[in-house]
This record gives sequence, C-alpha cells and structure tokens, in this order.
Amino acid sequence: MVKIKTGIYTEKEIQEYDNKQALRVIGKEEYFSVKNIMEWLPVKATTIKKYLQQGRIHGRKIGKTWYVSKENFYNYLGGK
Repeated sequence: MVKIKTGIYTEKEIQEYDNKQALRVIGKEEYFSVKNIMEWLPVKATTIKKYLQQGRIHGRKIGKTWYVSKENFYNYLGGK
C-alpha cells in the first residue's frame, strides 16, 4: 500500500486510478504530467518541478513540460 495525499490506497485502487487518467504515451511508455502528480502528492507544482530538477523524481522534460514515467513515479512513491 502507498500513502498518498488523502489516505492509503491499494494496488488495485491505484490501477483503477491509472485507467481513468489521460496518461501521455511516448514511445511505448506511459507518462504522468506534473498536473497528474499534483493529484497524488500534497505539494505544489513548483515543488514537483524542483524534485524533478534535483533528480528526487526521475523524469524528462520535453519542451517546457516535465513528464514522469509510470514506473519512475511508482518507484518514487515506493521510496526507491
């Protein structure tokens, strides 16, 4: 289970949330935007962008927009 913004969610609930999200697909990977991540974490967009710049969350910047792969975001949530 993962503690996120409003409580603890099971893997099944996380999967259901994923299915509802409009994830961006780049190549064969699905990516969350900063806006998507804000729905999960109790922090502002500026904080998420700072985490990305510092490498605390692994992501990639395309133009002016940051994207985080599903795998990298779940690794961050899991403390990896």
